[in-house]
Amino acid sequence: GVQRWKRRLPGRTESSPVVVGKKVIVGCECGTLFAFDGKNGKTLWEADLPGEIKAAPAISDGVAYVGDYSGTMSAVSIGDGSIMWQSGSQGSSFGRAGAIYSTAAVAFGRVYVGSKDGRMYSFEKETGELAWSQTAGGELYAGVVAADTPNTEPSVYFGSFGGGRFYALDARSGDERWSIDAGGSVIGAASLIGETVYFANLETTHTT
Repeated sequence: GVQRWKRRLPGRTESSPVVVGKKVIVGCECGTLFAFDGKNGKTLWEADLPGEIKAAPAISDGVAYVGDYSGTMSAVSIGDGSIMWQSGSQGSSFGRAGAIYSTAAVAFGRVYVGSKDGRMYSFEKETGELAWSQTAGGELYAGVVAADTPNTEPSVYFGSFGGGRFYALDARSGDERWSIDAGGSVIGAASLIGETVYFANLETTHTT
C-alpha cells in the first residue's frame, strides 16, 4: 500500500490505465495519450490526438488503439508514441463526427468501437480503413466485446445508452445477429464467458 509515484496530468481523465510490460499507457481529456515508466512514473512519450480522450486504450501487437471526442480513432505505437493511422467516424450528420467514449476491442484483424453518434464501427487493424458501420438505437458508451465461441461465429457484443438494447453483430459484416431489450441503458462493457454474455443496465442495476 505504499505509494511508489504519482503524476499530475494536464486535465481530467476517465481513461483507465493499461499496463504493457514496464509502461503505463493512459489518456487525458487534454487530448494527449501518455506512456509512463511503470517504476518511477517518468514520461516516456506523449502522443497528441485530435480530441478529448475518455476511453481506455486497447493494446494489440505493440499498438494502442483509442478513440477521442473529435470522432477520430487512432493507432499509436507503444514503442515511441508515433501515430500509425487515424480515421474519423461518419458522424451523425454531414461534417460532424460522433464523439467516441467507448473502449475498443481488437480481434479478427479489425478494431471495433462504438460512438455517441449511435453507430458501431469496424476499422481494418493495419490501415484504419473503415470496413463497416452499423446503426444502433441510442448512444454507444459501453466498451466492446469481440469474440467467437465453439457455437457462434465471430461476433461483436455491446449495449446502448438511451436505446436500452443489447446487440450481437456479425464481426465480419456488421449485420445484426440478434438484439434484446436490456431493461435500461447500458454504459458498461459486457463480459463473455463460455457461451454466455453478461451485461448490466443502469436503471434497474440488474445483470442479465
